[in-house]
Amino acid sequence: MKFHGFIFNWPGQHEKTRQKEDQLSGLLDQLTVISSGEGESHWVNIGEESYFGAQFLKALELFEGDVLFHVQGDVSSGQWADILQSAKEQFELPACGIYAPNVDFTTWTSDCVDYASLGTGKVKLVTMTDCSCWFIRKALVDEFKSQYACCFYDNKYGYGADILLCKRAREMGLHVIRDYNYTVHHPKGTGYDSLIATSQMQEFFLCNKFIESLEVCSQS
Repeated sequence: MKFHGFIFNWPGQHEKTRQKEDQLSGLLDQLTVISSGEGESHWVNIGEESYFGAQFLKALELFEGDVLFHVQGDVSSGQWADILQSAKEQFELPACGIYAPNVDFTTWTSDCVDYASLGTGKVKLVTMTDCSCWFIRKALVDEFKSQYACCFYDNKYGYGADILLCKRAREMGLHVIRDYNYTVHHPKGTGYDSLIATSQMQEFFLCNKFIESLEVCSQS
């Protein structure tokens, strides 16, 4: 099973991204850095005006593998080898659709999204997981490219890709997994207007005739 990893870089994250590239090289079958703005000569630079939406679309375009791994440039961990090994073990099982480690700062908190244990008590089935560091099975990537990407081009900040992909995984009978054995660090805050990002997400859903409440707590 081939794992193709993508790191998203943007201005101000160059050093963190470069360090992460060094840490992940050799752990994945293929690794690509998609950069908006400054970067190394071998990185795929798509321009400073690009944000998560354009970076995600470029990752889908370049993806060559069985599992797509994506991590944001500002996410850090000292356990990448263990996280990758755990992900590989989960994706050997046909029921695994999306896998992610825990993230220390996330909208999708455990009390909202956890609904069952898988194996040990620290591996949970969840309704949603955080898209700052996650692994996605090829079947979901292919479906997003063929059915949903056409409406994603105007979604500059990329909100909603996580909601749609996690929902589709569950509808396809695939597990969405969060592994609490590992926690990666993601700084708080954003450099953009979240109200604009939310509006673009709603337009993305409407374009795809995908009407989904933003409430994804497992109790609902």
